[in-house]
Amino acid sequence: MDKRFSCNIAAVSREEQELLHQKRITIVGCGGAAGIWLIHGAVSGWKFQTMAVSPGSGRLRAYYKRNRIAPGRSCLSFTAAVGAGMQFAQGLKLLLGKPGGTDERMLAGDLETGEFQVTDAADIATPDKTITIRMRNAVNGYRNDNEEISAYATVNTIALSHSITHFYVMLNGELLDLDKYDDPLFEDGDEVTYLML
Repeated sequence: MDKRFSCNIAAVSREEQELLHQKRITIVGCGGAAGIWLIHGAVSGWKFQTMAVSPGSGRLRAYYKRNRIAPGRSCLSFTAAVGAGMQFAQGLKLLLGKPGGTDERMLAGDLETGEFQVTDAADIATPDKTITIRMRNAVNGYRNDNEEISAYATVNTIALSHSITHFYVMLNGELLDLDKYDDPLFEDGDEVTYLML
């Protein structure tokens, strides 16, 4: 687990927590390119998550598209201990070739309520799953009401595939924040409009 998440602290800002999340996603990408599994773990307050992520699967980023633990103001030491123990067990199963070691399931637990949830890999959107959006390019007039994209696509990857540069984006009629351009946030039926800067 990340050192910042494994101690009892009270003053980690939301910006610092977001930076840690982005570093985790970067590590997944680098590990995937090198063919290395990542044993993910995150904790906040009473909650923890762990997951084995196969090289290049995209499941961790896809999972976090809608299920990230809400940033908290603290981390309880026993939550970090439970999360780290689950993370270690997952890594050991992977190394020893035990059943379940390569399942890519997200285990999320809430120690306050005693509730645990397992999300199977099949229920996590991956780059090979597709959705259909209504694509608009106000720059060149391109329009497609049945644009099929990866469920993992981002504003920037769509722009790259259409050779669009210097743009702003509207999602369902609302101007999208620039800091969201690298997040996989599209759903079936969304209207995505690219506007010239």
